[in-house]
Amino acid sequence: HELPPFDPAVLEAIETKLGWQYAHAEAARVAAKAAVSRVVRGEEKLPEFQRPAFLGGEKSAVFAGTATHTAMQYLPLVSHQSTEEIRDTLSHLAENGRITSEQVAVVDAEALVWFTQEPLFLRMKNAERLEREVPFSYPMDAEQLFGIAAEETVLLQGVLDVCFLEDGMWIIVDY
Repeated sequence: HELPPFDPAVLEAIETKLGWQYAHAEAARVAAKAAVSRVVRGEEKLPEFQRPAFLGGEKSAVFAGTATHTAMQYLPLVSHQSTEEIRDTLSHLAENGRITSEQVAVVDAEALVWFTQEPLFLRMKNAERLEREVPFSYPMDAEQLFGIAAEETVLLQGVLDVCFLEDGMWIIVDY
């Protein structure tokens, strides 16, 4: 059998098929779901995991910050607490299994004392309604979220540290 004669139209059709590119290639690399904490930090790669603190070694600043953050979600809405009152609260939280004794040891009690004296804390205390650690999901345009030309929707997920109702408006607090 002989090959058919060269046909420029056939060659063009083949090149067109093989050279096709998806018009929204950038959108294909966008995840359908995103965590607020990763978007805010601009993280695009997977997290690097460290040796867990419970396996030994020094407690990191991140561990202490996380422990303090965890304690804040259970902090009683009592203004101008002393260091002793904060330490008592932390002990009760550990006794009730809300935080660990390792966390109690590294919580920045002075930061919590300071926070209970701040105007924001007073506003939280006097709020019509206060919620802590509220999970949420919110659909957003990928273009707005990531700054790329894509007509895609991404499900943004996260946890509000605190939100409270004040004068008919919700105030969102991120520690």
